[in-house]
Amino acid sequence: MMTWKPRTPPCASELPASDSVIAFNKAITACKKQHLWQDCLALLKELHLSFLEATVVSYNASMSCCEKAKQWPSALGLLREVEMLMLQADLISYSAAISALEKGSQWEGSLQLLREAEARQLQTDLIIYNAAMSACEKAAEWEVALLLLETAEQRQLQTDVISHNAAISACEKAGEWRIALHLFSLLPKPSVISYNALLSATATATQTTWCLALALLNEAVQQRLADVITFNAAISACGRSERWEEALELLRETHRLRLGRNVITFSAAVTACEKSQRWQSGLLLLADASAQLGHAQIDLVIYNAAISACEKAGEWQQAIQVLAKLHQEQVQSSTVTYGALISSCGTASEWSWALKLLEEMDAQCLKADVVTHNAAMSACGFAHWMKVLWLLEDLMLRQVPATIISYSTAITACEQAKEAQRALNLLERLKIQSYQPTLIPGEELGMFTRGFGCNLKDHKRKGVTSRWFVPNHQGVNRGVPVV
Repeated sequence: MMTWKPRTPPCASELPASDSVIAFNKAITACKKQHLWQDCLALLKELHLSFLEATVVSYNASMSCCEKAKQWPSALGLLREVEMLMLQADLISYSAAISALEKGSQWEGSLQLLREAEARQLQTDLIIYNAAMSACEKAAEWEVALLLLETAEQRQLQTDVISHNAAISACEKAGEWRIALHLFSLLPKPSVISYNALLSATATATQTTWCLALALLNEAVQQRLADVITFNAAISACGRSERWEEALELLRETHRLRLGRNVITFSAAVTACEKSQRWQSGLLLLADASAQLGHAQIDLVIYNAAISACEKAGEWQQAIQVLAKLHQEQVQSSTVTYGALISSCGTASEWSWALKLLEEMDAQCLKADVVTHNAAMSACGFAHWMKVLWLLEDLMLRQVPATIISYSTAITACEQAKEAQRALNLLERLKIQSYQPTLIPGEELGMFTRGFGCNLKDHKRKGVTSRWFVPNHQGVNRGVPVV
């Protein structure tokens, strides 16, 4: 497809200067309608090269084109160019620039331009405030969004559903579902976006808000304002509260209403099964998703949820089969995928599979982290204590900081294998790495040393006080027991 190249409007050189500028403006507007932002900038440059004086209309059209193309740096540059040319930027100029910044999630820049517009005593309207609130919404700056909403109302601007939706969505992204609910209650006529934003907020809440989610969904259905996004959020809310049966019922309802279920719908349902440890249902849903959406549509989120469901139920072999299916469909796995798999093998003491999976991670250039190593160390146990120590050293070679859990697993493996001296060496290493052992309680050390011919007082003199630690170190879990 050939790209239209900007040229000087026909006979522009023969027209009066004012008419030539108008011709250029019309050409820029034509480019704007086709979202050809680079052509807009080229025309604007050609206008200057023709020794014609661009007007604020020329710049506004170009900024609007950049805004629609999500090119906020270019839009902001054009606004600054207007100032350099001593042209009078108007409300349209600032609205276009703020909208461009909003699409780029540049909320601070949006607020700065809003302040500039008001400092120039421009009659800022609701459109410019809505754009600034939307920028704050994308950045989860809910407090600033609420302040803008309040300011708009104080200036007697008739805030609308768009204004409230931006504030509700900002609260949703920040997890402030109670405030989102209050804002929703102020709406005389909520839209589908209003319901979706509030339901998404309840889905991310830590509290059991599934009852509220179902009530909102029922209301949206009665108002004929529910779509697949509405149901997806409600399914997620049920899943987070471990209400897997309700989540699957909603999944069936989407089929009955012919809402066009997507990969997010099935992901939410599989995740609900995973949180409730219903691995069989999770695997059935994975198969249904593949059949209904096609293998190409199934993403890593669904596979990870299915693997995690198997891991929590101790079904490591089923988890391995899901991994095989993932590879068969050429879906790129992640560290999270292998973390759940290795953890599953660790629970079942399948050390050989755990080490094999670590090797697979290296082969796929996935970065093994401390969680995957800790799980593999747990899988090896005391029967393979040397492999546990090797995995601990491998962390050091990878320049991954070992946690107290890493040392706990290694010390326990050495203890159970009656390798007391190696365990004590690990305790000494803890001291060197700025962990501060605390006595909690002394008899634990007696259990540790009993039967190895060790003297409790000698170990206390060496600074070895307990198998329980409260590390004085940033970035590690405090008070994690050595078990």
